[in-house]
Parts: sequence; structure tokens; C-alpha cells
Amino acid sequence: MKQETIFIESPEKIRFRYKIAHTGTRIGAYLLDMVIQTGIIFLLVMLYLAAGGAKESFFSPEVANDFQVLALAFLFLVYFLMQWGYFTFFEIFRNGQSPGKRAMRINVIKSNGEPLDAASIVIRNLLRAVDSFPVMNLVGGLISLMDKKSRRLGDLIAGTVVVHEIRFDLK
Repeated sequence: MKQETIFIESPEKIRFRYKIAHTGTRIGAYLLDMVIQTGIIFLLVMLYLAAGGAKESFFSPEVANDFQVLALAFLFLVYFLMQWGYFTFFEIFRNGQSPGKRAMRINVIKSNGEPLDAASIVIRNLLRAVDSFPVMNLVGGLISLMDKKSRRLGDLIAGTVVVHEIRFDLK
């Protein structure tokens, strides 16, 4: 049976209750992040093409100029950084939230209540590559569905869990 909430006690003996973000919410956040990443890459490719970066004979080494080669190398570098650094960057500098997670009002926390650290974020996001292998998508999905806290492989190894934001009404 899926666990709906987790309780984390601070060193000061204050208990926090978090509602666990389940697979559907996490998929929604991931899809929003993919739209953002695709939009950025699309914009850069359009800028590249507008600057004359691709011509019919571009792939012929004799005709390619230095700009074309550098621009294409830059595009590949940005694509690499988007794939490997997007989630890591936002989760480190935005308290466990990528833009998609922020829109869905979920974030990453440590399972034991300790502050989220860069090492945990890097580990969970490096394992995102394993989740993206063709057959591993199924395995990662099954792990998430079987785990009581809906954690994927990266969360299990990094000791993290994705939860809904705590909302306070201070009226």
C-alpha cells in the first residue's frame, strides 16, 4: 500500500508532515521541464540557423567555416548541459525545485529530514541517465510504482523523496 504522508522530526522535536508526490504529479512536472528544455534548445537552433549556421554543404569539411563549427559545438555543449545539468542546477539553487516541480508545487527533500545537500542532488540526477535507458524506463517506472513513497532509483540511492510543498496560512 502506498504511503500518503511522511513525518520528519527536527532536532528541536518539531514534527513536519509532508504529503508524498505520487508518480502522476512527478510525471507532470517532468513533462513541463522537458517542454522548457526543448524550447531553449529550439530557440538556440533557430538562432543558429538564422545566423547562417547551416548550409547545404555544411557537412562537407572543405566548406564549413569556423563559425559553423563553433556554433554547432556550442549547440552540442548546451544540449549536453541541458541533459545533465538542468535538474541538478535548479534543485541545488532552488531548494529542490526545478521549474516543473515549482509549477506542480512539489520539491525534493532528504528522507531523514536533514537539509538537502548538493551531493544528494547530484547522485539522484546522475541516476536519471539510468532511468532514461530504453529498458530501464520500465524498470524505473516499476520501482516508482512498487516503492511505498513513489521514489525512483535516484531517490532511493540518494536518500531523497519528492513531496508536496508545505503551505502556511499566516492570517
